[in-house]
This record gives sequence, structure tokens and C-alpha cells, in this order.
Amino acid sequence: MAFLDYLSKLGVMVERNVTAQAIVLQNRKSGESNRNLTLLSKELGIFEVTCYGMRKPKAGIHVRQFMEGVFYLYYYQTHKRFVLKDFNPLKTNDGILLDYAHVVSADLLCEFVLKTGCDDMTYAYRLLSRSLELLCLGNIPEDLIVIQFLLRLIRENGFFSSFERCPVCDREIDAQEVMSFTSHLSAPCCEQCGDLGATMILPPGARRYLSLTMDMELDQALEVRLTVQTGARIRAYMQRWAMHVIGRPFRSLDAQVAAVKN
Repeated sequence: MAFLDYLSKLGVMVERNVTAQAIVLQNRKSGESNRNLTLLSKELGIFEVTCYGMRKPKAGIHVRQFMEGVFYLYYYQTHKRFVLKDFNPLKTNDGILLDYAHVVSADLLCEFVLKTGCDDMTYAYRLLSRSLELLCLGNIPEDLIVIQFLLRLIRENGFFSSFERCPVCDREIDAQEVMSFTSHLSAPCCEQCGDLGATMILPPGARRYLSLTMDMELDQALEVRLTVQTGARIRAYMQRWAMHVIGRPFRSLDAQVAAVKN
């Protein structure tokens, strides 16, 4: 809603009929027959849309989480609320729904965007769109997709700039040195400046992989493969890092744990 708030402060009226290409970050029940969508678009950023009657059996419009398409909206200026009129899907990303692990991964990516936002919404949109598409195709290990997505968005949001220097003391870190983590800056640092002990340790090998791939294009970075065990360890590290950034556990990961217990 940041873009709309900005327009409101400038006294700019939003057109009543709005067309936006967007990705569905969330799809939630609202009342007996309605749904609320949280969307990400390049122009409007993150915003909510009410879909009247979409839960009814004969509803003419069906929109699911992870879909990408063109949304035809009506904007109520008084209530600052969008209502869905029509929807043209561009990418259904149905393949994600065939594997529960892929659903959890896709939900995590959407949740991270929702909780952090991004100054460059165009960058966030393109990154999420391609990442969801790759999860849907299923020919690249999902751990790598999650790693590269979180790495890029954490960096884009300004939480770190390099794995080569400590952000606290500015000391250059040796190639074979283990990195610790500073909760104050939510970023990797040298062992002397870390305050989380062994819970957030980045070994030299994992650090080299992250440092090597973070400046590559996403598809190129995903060509650098890891063993299953190494990929799982680095993904776990990146998820813990992301949780420090948002300041709370991921709802999507909590749901996965609950499902396993049951």
C-alpha cells in the first residue's frame, strides 16, 4: 500500500478502474463467501483486493495463491479499497501444487516479500515471478531456488553488501575464516563481532558459494549445483537469516512442522 499512500499524500486521485499485472502473495477467506487477496505488482507494490462471492460454487472467477496475471479492479477512493472485477491469468503455476514441499517453499518466498517489502518493487516482482516459475517447472532443486531468492532480496533490502568484510569492525575476513552473525545488523560478521554463537555460523565453503553466486543472474546462479546435504544446510542458514530480518518465525515453516507432527 506504500504507493497508494504516497499518491494520497500528494492529493492524487486513483482512477476508479485500475488494471494491474500482479502475483498473488496470499489468498484468505473473508466472511461466508468472499476472499481477500494480497497482491504484488510493479506499479502498486503490495496491496489487498476484496473478491466478492469467490468462494461460492458457481463463482465465475477463480484465483489461487502463486498465480500471476492481469487484474481488473475497481477502486473505492473513500474506503481506499480495491474490488476484483475480472482476472486474466498469465501463469497459473499449477505445478507448485503437485508437491507439498514446493507449496511450502513458494509460500515462504511470498511471505518474505510480504513481510519485508522492497524499495524496488519491479526487482522484487521479477525475482518472485521467475522463482515461482522455476518451482513450478520442478527441474531445479528447490533448496537452491529458496537460497538464491532469499540471498538476493536480503541484499536488495540493504542488510549486507559483502561476505569479504565484517560490517561491524570493517576487518577483511580471511578466505578460510568462519563467519558469525550480528543480530544488531541482521548480517554475517567476523567471529569476534558475532553475538549468536554457534546458532548462526557460516563455514568457508558455504560462504564461498554465496559470495560466488550473489552477483550472477538468477538462472546462472542456479546452474552452480550443490550436494543435497550442502544445499539443505545452506537453505536452513538462509531461512534463519531471513527470520532475523523479519523479526519473527515464518508462518509457512511453522505450518510445515505442524503438518509433520500430525
